[in-house]
Amino acid sequence: MFNAGVQHEGAYVLVVAAGRAGLPELCALAPFSAKIASMRGCQRVLIDLLAVDRLLSPDENTLLGAQLDVVFRNIERVASVRPQPLTSSSSRIRVFSTLEEANQWLIAE
Repeated sequence: MFNAGVQHEGAYVLVVAAGRAGLPELCALAPFSAKIASMRGCQRVLIDLLAVDRLLSPDENTLLGAQLDVVFRNIERVASVRPQPLTSSSSRIRVFSTLEEANQWLIAE
């Protein structure tokens, strides 16, 4: 089972996900997160994937990255946290290995 919870942390929206997830689940999590941030008037999002068992091939990972660029185009900063971060990031979307690192980046001006 894959599930997600949301909490507004003041400076950003925190989305915490857990369970087994493939490309469909992770692609669905992006617009869910972006919509909540937008409706709360928040320009920053932290997605905690530390408890997610990701089931993605390298090609699916590339597809997910492209999807995130589109979905979060109106969000100033998006940080995701996962046990083994990817080496690629953009100026708006970054992947971290700890919540502390992600938090520091999100709250920085």
